[in-house]
Amino acid sequence: MFTGLAFYCFGTATARVDIVVYSAEAIPKASEIEEKGVNLGELQMKLLEKIEELTLYTVQQKQEIDRQKEEAAAEVTVLKERINALEELAKRLLQTDKAGQ
Repeated sequence: MFTGLAFYCFGTATARVDIVVYSAEAIPKASEIEEKGVNLGELQMKLLEKIEELTLYTVQQKQEIDRQKEEAAAEVTVLKERINALEELAKRLLQTDKAGQ
């Protein structure tokens, strides 16, 4: 009944997208459509498959960006802690130097 459709599984529990894409044939060029004509139903299915593939790709990219943002935020936190520790050390060294003079 639905042969030729792309099959996609969205992981709901983990908010992760599992993609199973059955490759669609290439979308025909405009010149090819002018020459040979086109089966509108078939073309619409191919276009829908491509839209779905691109949508899923966009979701994956957003997940990757979100992961990278989390990693960057963690690194910023560590760097801020190190800066604070260095500033504290510099203050102590200055106090020690002033007391020694």
